[in-house]
Amino acid sequence: MKTLTALIMVLMLAASSSRPARKVNKSPTSPILFAYETRADGASRITDSPGSSSSQNPVFSPDSCYILLTHFQNGYNRGPSELVRIRIDGAEPAVIIPADDADNVCAPYGSWINGKITWASDRAGGAEEIFLAAADGSDLRQATSHPASQGYYIEPVFDPADPDKIAFEFGASDADPHHIRLLELDQGGRITALTDDPSWDDRLPSWSPDGTRICFQRNAVAGPENWEIMVGTISLSPVPALNGLTSVSRASSQETDNSWSWTGRYILSSSDCGGLPVPNIFAFPSSGAGSPVRVTYSSDCEDGAPAFSPNGKWIAFESHQGEDSPSEIWIIAAPPLPAFPEGRGDYDGDGTSDCAVFRPAPGLWAVRNLTRLYFGTMGDSPVPEDYDGDGTAEFGVHRHASGLWAVRGLTRIIFGAIFDQPVPGDFNGDGTSSPAIFRRGNGLWAVREFTRFYFGFSRDLAVTGDYDGDGSNDPAVFRPSAGFWAVRGLSRFYFGTAGDEEAGGDFSGDGTWEAASFNPPGGLWAVRGMTRFYFGERTDWPVLGDYDGDGAADPGVFRDNGGLWSVRGLTRVHLGGIGAAPVGR
Repeated sequence: MKTLTALIMVLMLAASSSRPARKVNKSPTSPILFAYETRADGASRITDSPGSSSSQNPVFSPDSCYILLTHFQNGYNRGPSELVRIRIDGAEPAVIIPADDADNVCAPYGSWINGKITWASDRAGGAEEIFLAAADGSDLRQATSHPASQGYYIEPVFDPADPDKIAFEFGASDADPHHIRLLELDQGGRITALTDDPSWDDRLPSWSPDGTRICFQRNAVAGPENWEIMVGTISLSPVPALNGLTSVSRASSQETDNSWSWTGRYILSSSDCGGLPVPNIFAFPSSGAGSPVRVTYSSDCEDGAPAFSPNGKWIAFESHQGEDSPSEIWIIAAPPLPAFPEGRGDYDGDGTSDCAVFRPAPGLWAVRNLTRLYFGTMGDSPVPEDYDGDGTAEFGVHRHASGLWAVRGLTRIIFGAIFDQPVPGDFNGDGTSSPAIFRRGNGLWAVREFTRFYFGFSRDLAVTGDYDGDGSNDPAVFRPSAGFWAVRGLSRFYFGTAGDEEAGGDFSGDGTWEAASFNPPGGLWAVRGMTRFYFGERTDWPVLGDYDGDGAADPGVFRDNGGLWSVRGLTRVHLGGIGAAPVGR
């Protein structure tokens, strides 16, 4: 059995002359100053595991400054294993939970919260149980105890809203399907089955940041392997239950190792979406409405076990060349994830934005005090716009997998390719909106039957708007990692910081858009050259629109837990709920 001191010495060999040393990282998109290696996609390797050992399952500390990982001493998933804490640049390695000739395995994302960690281990000598400890490894205690003949408890994760609740994966045996269970420490250690259908194999639970939902990966026991992302709403009384289970995956791809984004609007996944030869990291909209956003770009290494930092700036993941090869931990700047729905929100032509939601599972649109109808399906991006120039928004969807644009009662066309960001709008000032896309991979903009050009790159978010007041949309990009804005042919400036979400609009009512940002942790809105104020919470969706018809943008938020719409200084109404996405500005 290795001692703590000896193991730290082994890990520190990574900085000796016999192993590659960390060097200055020249990637402009990486948050890490020093790294062992940097990939073309900007990801930085922050571990250098000795020998054939493997570093896996990263989880960030609550302050986003450290990472806890599982270090397998004999290869990928080959124990014994210990839990190691490192700084996010790979420095200061420290063994928090020594192996003690046992397997000690933490889950990526959700296993470190409020000064406590949880993990699964067979260190008690029998079945794999759930353990708890302080973040420094002290106050270690066993939370469960059951006979080995009754299976094993693995992948435990805390409820962020109540750390006395722990979701975990239960397996009766390696040959049997696994299921999701709930451990309630404040109920005497009561364990409740959240999934129990023998026709499904359910694994790796993850709580949403507000503790209202759980996602996990599911595969049918019969038939070919097809792992998908499942999302359900959890209720804790009178008996804990997981309700309204919905798949937010894509039928043609495999999604595993799923975990929530820091706002709850996206779910990170290791996926071969788009027919990739190896899985990369993607962010899937948790509502099922919208296109997945590709995070990593690797053609030969399998990227998995992604975890978002609590401050929203970084994503850590493991990567290795094949199932049996050792893995290392990498970190990459979080890509900009669209927060606002694209398109217009005036569905009756009265000059006032309407509260509206899209539920992708049934394809339901609901516009408050106006209409309810079905149009679209799971995975579609809602793109309401004035496509015929009559002054009202038509119901439209964009289907990323095929490039289909469908406008209800008007047209169906194919335009664009997989992973394109839809950016419809009036780019020529004729009063009619056109389908348009931004391709992050190479910065291509294409407006149907109008123009094609290159502007921006892979870490940018398209943020079109009328920035010069001439009545037409101007192509623009926002780079949150640097707070950089660029409006094509007009301006370049810095405003905002990593973790900000774009919230631009005409706040002054003069016909010209102002750059603006929304920072979810504190609900901070900042409008360039005008104002700063706090409105909303971390998991709220920013929903900007002219809700009073005065020609100026009104800041609002949508809270899917309860379907609350709150417009600053104007109104609070309820429409939608969990599983619904707000649509239109």
